[in-house]
Amino acid sequence: MKNRPLLLGIAVLILALLAGIAWSLRDSFEKVDVDVDTGYKGAARVNPLFAAEQLYTALGAGARTLPGALVTLPPTDHAILLVSERRSINDEQMTALKDWVKRGGRLVVALDDAPSLDPILAWLGVHAQGDRDKEPGSEVLEMESRSGPAPIEAPKAPRLVDSRKGADFSVGPPAGKFLLRFPHGEGRVIVLSDASFLTNGQIGKNGHARAAWAIVNGKTPPKGVWIVVHEDMPTLLGLLARHAPAALASGILFLAAWLWLSGTRFGPIAPNPPRDRRSLLEHIEATGDLLLRIGRAEDLAQAARAALLRRVELREPETAKLSSPDLVQRLAAVARTSPKRVDAALNGAITGPADLVTTVQTLETVRRSL
Repeated sequence: MKNRPLLLGIAVLILALLAGIAWSLRDSFEKVDVDVDTGYKGAARVNPLFAAEQLYTALGAGARTLPGALVTLPPTDHAILLVSERRSINDEQMTALKDWVKRGGRLVVALDDAPSLDPILAWLGVHAQGDRDKEPGSEVLEMESRSGPAPIEAPKAPRLVDSRKGADFSVGPPAGKFLLRFPHGEGRVIVLSDASFLTNGQIGKNGHARAAWAIVNGKTPPKGVWIVVHEDMPTLLGLLARHAPAALASGILFLAAWLWLSGTRFGPIAPNPPRDRRSLLEHIEATGDLLLRIGRAEDLAQAARAALLRRVELREPETAKLSSPDLVQRLAAVARTSPKRVDAALNGAITGPADLVTTVQTLETVRRSL
């Protein structure tokens, strides 16, 4: 306990030092208020086109953002904005959509993640070209509307190509359009290469608000605007049930037939083989004896020669490419035997059992030397 006063003095010194540092920081720094952007709040946080919805409503076209996919269609005096990044439209929905436009509906479609699979673009003969990642940047395009010019800041890519030349109005350079308008019956379809000018952060710039109203306005203002921003993609089973009932039915029938065939037997169960069967070596000896007796000894020699040549190709590929005399010399050197003996084994004729035995022995000697 003799060191207790010393420890107490050190603690007091440290506390005094910390108090001095705190006092100096208090005099050196000033508290200020800083505005931090926390993003949108409320509905604008989850709906990127909330400002456009409010704009349409303020102009007399009561707008609503649908919670999911476009299941039902509004009256024909309304407009539809399909700006979801992922869409799934079956044949029945596509037929209903065409009829709705023909009777006076106004449809505005923006490119989704898979424009080549979009049935609306296929119907109109519109193709997308260019990649935003390879062609970054934007440009200002002039769009004329009833209320005056509406400049739009649009990405340089992707752009639209009207392959059938059916559009009666377009915005953008000849190489690739930003906007294409197609008449259909009493209504019309507008295709946009990009709908970012309608978002909350962009609709107040340039002439974006004026352009937003121009794409839904027609001979008469729309009575309402339905906006599809988020569309949940159906599951794989849902897509199969919707688009491939015949394939599913045939697949189920095939599976049932396979299971039925797998469970059937053809004839009685084969009995176990007898235990006193001949060995494989006996069969080989009998086969060789038969070939020898009927004058087919050359076949046995050729099989041994082929086995040696395969061994040469595996162990010494360069040797296998030599001419016959050079190959004989090389193999004789490896086996440490005479070239004449090797040449007779490889190229000589088999006139009897003695020649066969000598040939096979020489070939086996060379094979084991490799």
